[in-house]
Amino acid sequence: MWVGGRKGFGVEEERQGMGGRCEGLGERRGRGRRGVRVCSSNSPFSLDGAREWLSKGRGRLVLLLKRPPTVRRAIVVAVALASLGIAVDLGRFLASVPPGMGGGRLFGFGGGGDGGGLEALTALYSRDDTDSDSDEEFDSDEEFTVPSSSAKAKSRFIGSGAEPTVIYDVQGRVIATLMLSPSGSQTFVQSKDGKGRLLPRGCVFGVPLSETSPAVWQAIVASEDKRFFRHSGVDLFGIGRAVLSLGKRGGGSTITQQLAKNVALSHSRTLTRKFVELFMAMGIERKMKKKAILESYLNTVYWGHGVWGVAGAAAVYFRKKPADLNLDEAALLAGILPAPEHLSPFRNPEGCLRARSFVLQRMLACGYIDQKQAEQVKSRGLPRSMLSHSAGGGIFSGSAREGDILESPTRSGVPFRAPYFVAEVLYQLRGLLSDSDVLHRGGLQIHTTVDLALQESAEQILQEDGKTLRLGEDKGESALVAMEPATGAVRVLVGGRNYVKSPYNRAMLARRQPGSAFKPIVYLAALATGMVTPRTEVEDEEIVFRREVEGKGWVAISKKDRANLILANRREKREKKEQCRIQIRRLKEKDERVLRSHKEAKARVRKKLMATQRRIAEYESGKIVKKQSYFNGLLEESSNLEDELIRLEENVPDADPLILELESFLEESESETEEESEAEREEDYQPQNYSRKYRGVVTLRQSLSDSLNVPTVKLANLIGVDSVIDMARKLGIRGKLPYELSLALGSCEVTPFEMTHAFNTIAAGGVCSRPHLITKVKDNKNQVLYRHKSSKRVVLGKNICADMHRMLRSAVTEGTGRAATKGWPAVAAAGKTGTSDDYRDAWFAGYTPQLTCVVWVGRDNNSSLPGSGATLAAPVWARFMRAAQGAGFQTDKGMSKRKTKQRWRTTSKDI
Repeated sequence: MWVGGRKGFGVEEERQGMGGRCEGLGERRGRGRRGVRVCSSNSPFSLDGAREWLSKGRGRLVLLLKRPPTVRRAIVVAVALASLGIAVDLGRFLASVPPGMGGGRLFGFGGGGDGGGLEALTALYSRDDTDSDSDEEFDSDEEFTVPSSSAKAKSRFIGSGAEPTVIYDVQGRVIATLMLSPSGSQTFVQSKDGKGRLLPRGCVFGVPLSETSPAVWQAIVASEDKRFFRHSGVDLFGIGRAVLSLGKRGGGSTITQQLAKNVALSHSRTLTRKFVELFMAMGIERKMKKKAILESYLNTVYWGHGVWGVAGAAAVYFRKKPADLNLDEAALLAGILPAPEHLSPFRNPEGCLRARSFVLQRMLACGYIDQKQAEQVKSRGLPRSMLSHSAGGGIFSGSAREGDILESPTRSGVPFRAPYFVAEVLYQLRGLLSDSDVLHRGGLQIHTTVDLALQESAEQILQEDGKTLRLGEDKGESALVAMEPATGAVRVLVGGRNYVKSPYNRAMLARRQPGSAFKPIVYLAALATGMVTPRTEVEDEEIVFRREVEGKGWVAISKKDRANLILANRREKREKKEQCRIQIRRLKEKDERVLRSHKEAKARVRKKLMATQRRIAEYESGKIVKKQSYFNGLLEESSNLEDELIRLEENVPDADPLILELESFLEESESETEEESEAEREEDYQPQNYSRKYRGVVTLRQSLSDSLNVPTVKLANLIGVDSVIDMARKLGIRGKLPYELSLALGSCEVTPFEMTHAFNTIAAGGVCSRPHLITKVKDNKNQVLYRHKSSKRVVLGKNICADMHRMLRSAVTEGTGRAATKGWPAVAAAGKTGTSDDYRDAWFAGYTPQLTCVVWVGRDNNSSLPGSGATLAAPVWARFMRAAQGAGFQTDKGMSKRKTKQRWRTTSKDI
């Protein structure tokens, strides 16, 4: 037992009065109190006490053995089950222990200090605390202050003091404030093709406690471990409260235990891990001061959204440094700690406010704040620093009042805006910067091409469209990409309807069949050859394309001619087979005659033989009395007949071998007929129009406007599939393109980003500009690390693009894309719908002189949609272009270079 230094009763008197045997003296850590551990005579730690304890144990064992057999079996079963449970729990814990942390090292007892849990903790958080010799300044009843000299303490964290990286849109508005990981442990989203996309991932930045607002540690101590300064790593009262309330009144883990779990253990829910955690917490308390423990905890705890450490949390949630956090922000951070993803203000602002109120109540009970401060903070909404006006990254609109929670697309569930665009920017940034350490040091200023207002309008449009049903079915996922024709700058990039539910960026990674949206590339290739014009006539008819013998091309034949050829071939083969059957029948008849004559000869010989043998028998019986010469003649005749019969039986005539040859030929011809029919079906390509009707003679303009398949395939066959593939490559499509006539109807796989690039070149008059998302990158010293250099090349003539524009313009005014012009003045809009087989993908790709946009709608499991490109994608495209017009994009005519620069010029007011 622990005996305190009470008045009038000293340690020496205690030792003499007890008369027991003590192992030694020890000093207890705490509020300057000293004590001694005294061992009584009946303690198991003394020699006499150990003997007494063993004798009692032996007696209990004897009593147990004397119990009835049923009781003994029950006790044995219970002990066995308990042992099995302990073994399973221990196995689960050992399986979850991080590598290199086994045996004694797990408890910090290993030598060398290079791999043990406590050794690693002590080495990691060792500091110069010469100016702070005790923990009395951490008293919960006093104001937390740290001498200014302790600010010189050096943190051993990698990336200590790093600044957040800020991403700006084209007008200088902040999209995201991120703390990038110095260890390079970013989070990736894996695509189906094996590629990845980097997502914003927070990290641990070592921030000294002197550079952290006192309100932060006060809020965390009050809510997580109010007896932090009074216990030695384990709070028995907290454990008892957690056990009795079954966890409803909070857990029993102290801040020290959480630190041990975060740094040295896993998060497996096992009793063994809990016991190890308790021992490690007590070891940490022996080796580290309260200040170092609290500082280490703040720098290693997880705050949600991939953010580790107070520096990352302050930057991501409030765009501040830890020292600048006020009471409102500190209480919010402490409130979301128990469930940072669920209580995130970006996903659950109501729950976050309730958690903040709970923390304020705990701080009031601990005496860190007064009633007036608590009521003032409770009456507010979320902190003003989370507002999205000009700073970006919050959950409020610019016109919102503080405390007004909006149900809007900016409430995206992530601590930054334009999440799909930000993820792609970070992915491309790794390839743009030659020095990878620059990205991890932080403090970067990344200027991008996105128009934040238009980006969020597109996100809202896709979300609202996804909530509506068509024909009783949902519309699946969607992606939208918008690009500027003059420069190739990506103004909008949305990879899905909801980033939190699915961060997979379909705009960049999803390769789907474009269907008829690919047809403009075929017509461009044909116009580029000079063989046709938009007024060239072609017959829309039922036709079949048969591959040539060499396999390098196809021959177009009408369905009637193809049927006649097939019938003629079948008639000729049928006649050959009939002649073969007649010849076989004749040969078989001949064989039957030969075999019949053979049987008749045998019968005659057998008859003569029987007559001869009968006469021999009569001669021997005496019925016939003749000379001996007669008898000898009968014997000779019988022998000759027997030889003749044997010869006939041995030489049975076989069937004519020609019959077998003819029968095998007949069987082969039957199988060849079936195989040739299948080969004809495979080799022959028979396109059909969507309506299954044929229009007769039409112009190429009408063919593209009404999305006719047969004239398009005829055109591809005329110029050659090679020309179509070359044109697709020039327009920026990099995926695999099959060498088949079906390519003309979009039987390839492309991404929405590639389709936007292709149509963007048409909108720019044949000038292909390299698409880009990042314009400039600066470091924390304002030095330019990267600047985008414009890359343009002419791939098509202006006259060809003008003809194509008129054809695509006709598609949205008279053809299948009429839904894309509804609701806005689409004077100069042009585009094309697309629908893949079985309604798996719906597309609309179009442009105005100032903006190119592609919308894709589909399902991730590649199942059918309740509509086509005209009914699913075109209306979304129209709503987006209406929003773009409201954002300042001209849709009726082009814009001069001077006005274009002025449109995107950043002013000091915007930044």
